[in-house]
Amino acid sequence: MDTYVFGAVIEEDDSQFWAEVPDLPGCYGSGDTFMDAVKSISNGIETHLAAMLEDGIEIPRPTKVNCDWGEVVYVSAEPDEVELSLPSVTASQAAEILNVSKPRIYHLAKAGKLDGFKRGRTTWVTRASIDRYLGEPREAGRPRKTVAKA
Repeated sequence: MDTYVFGAVIEEDDSQFWAEVPDLPGCYGSGDTFMDAVKSISNGIETHLAAMLEDGIEIPRPTKVNCDWGEVVYVSAEPDEVELSLPSVTASQAAEILNVSKPRIYHLAKAGKLDGFKRGRTTWVTRASIDRYLGEPREAGRPRKTVAKA
């Protein structure tokens, strides 16, 4: 499980607190109190990083945040703990569901028959791709090799 620490800038605007992370464009949070904004941006950072990891986007290296228009706080985040909207199971669980070996799951994912992704050191397989695979007709046994005729 990886832990990341990013600087966030929190500023008060009227009766609301707003937070943003300069190193993660598009990552924002807000709250009625300062601590609500800190909790919101912490959740936002975890979700933002989890989505980046799922999409295979490299997470940027955090930098020191200098700001004279708001308060700088540093927030730790563990994106491996975030479950995104895509229902998924581990490769081991997928192997149990499909009644195949774990290496077979990797082969099916590599062949494009299952949708898999890595989060940290864990390989995940989407439930939708498992259901799709279960619905496809298959013949028993190993696939036959075809020999090209001259």
